[in-house]
Amino acid sequence: MIFGLIGLGRMGLAVAQRLQSQGFDEILVWDKNPGRLSAAQQMGLMVAEHAEDVSQRASMIMSLINDDAGAKNLYLGPQGLLQSSVEGKLFIESSTLQPQTVRELSVRVQDMGAQLIGAPIMGTIPTVKAGMVFIPAGGRLQDIERAQPVLSALSVSVKHMGAVGAGHAIKLVSNLTLAAYIQSLSEGLALGLGEGLEMGQMLEVLAMSPTANAWLKNKKNVLLGHTDDTTLDINNLRKDMTNVVACGSALGVPMGLSSALATSLSGAVAAGAGLEDIAHLPQFFIEQMVQKPA
Repeated sequence: MIFGLIGLGRMGLAVAQRLQSQGFDEILVWDKNPGRLSAAQQMGLMVAEHAEDVSQRASMIMSLINDDAGAKNLYLGPQGLLQSSVEGKLFIESSTLQPQTVRELSVRVQDMGAQLIGAPIMGTIPTVKAGMVFIPAGGRLQDIERAQPVLSALSVSVKHMGAVGAGHAIKLVSNLTLAAYIQSLSEGLALGLGEGLEMGQMLEVLAMSPTANAWLKNKKNVLLGHTDDTTLDINNLRKDMTNVVACGSALGVPMGLSSALATSLSGAVAAGAGLEDIAHLPQFFIEQMVQKPA
């Protein structure tokens, strides 16, 4: 079986590496970035000419795209996934998108005689490579079972959340709580420094507090000023928060905190920190946002 994979950013490349390590030896990939395609060839991956080529040659296609507009163009644009017959194929949409976008794409896919499931990846680059992520899936149960060989190779658990869009809804909920935690951590650390506490001292105590979590443990070294691989950059978390606000607004849910988070993240992006790992947000807040003594 030829498996199609579109989007070779950090997460997509990690997915390809994990699948290769699990015995998937016919992976057909495409990315709009030629440099990424060259790297894929060096890894022994098959490279397609365009997205339509992937949907013609592969029976199952996973996509990992940065934003909603890009995902829509991938499916519906010139040389897109749905520009030729795709009857009987299965699309696995793993990009972090608005649930409504995934539902709209699913309708278009079904009109072409194929099926789509939403299967966003909840984890980091290292956990993807280790097959330790969690995947909340939305769609028909039989379609999720059909994708199980791929999803199981990537994860420790796949949970059926409901209809198409349900998996993406919980992914936005999760990223909202993460963004809120990082913002509160940024403000708290800045307050502590202002009171004369030391950064290492505060992180040690927070790691033992009731609010301690795996993210804090994994990012402690970055918070202390050391370098590490980027797992989720500020640009993408900002995009997720704008999606959260849009989704909540459409549902009539007040999104005051989410709007503030999107504004704060936009400030970091405007200052040139968009490509930094989200663990750099407290440092940015302390250095750029806190009022200095006169």
